[in-house]
Amino acid sequence: LEDLQLMLLNLPTKDHKQVIKVSLATTNKLLNKIKVMQKKNQLLKLKIKVMQKKVMQKEKVTQKEKVMQKEKDMQKDMQKEKVMQKDMQKDMKDMKDIKFSQYNSLLYLFNK
Repeated sequence: LEDLQLMLLNLPTKDHKQVIKVSLATTNKLLNKIKVMQKKNQLLKLKIKVMQKKVMQKEKVTQKEKVMQKEKDMQKDMQKEKVMQKDMQKDMKDMKDIKFSQYNSLLYLFNK
């Protein structure tokens, strides 16, 4: 008799069936929400990858610009160096001319 009573208690009733249906529906809704969130997560990861690529490309461009600017600066420095060398050569020539002129003056004085 007790076994029969236990069996009857364990059989799902209409209320139990309704609770099970609601639980399954809730579980399905939650699973669907999880799937949607997973898709959103994937999309966000893709967006992050795209943004990282863009940043890397900008960094490459910036790096190239820096290298180009350094090259321009070096060329300017080389031009300045050339101008300075020419100025020095001119100064040296002027000094030689002055010394030669002084020498000639002294020579003239001694020969008098």
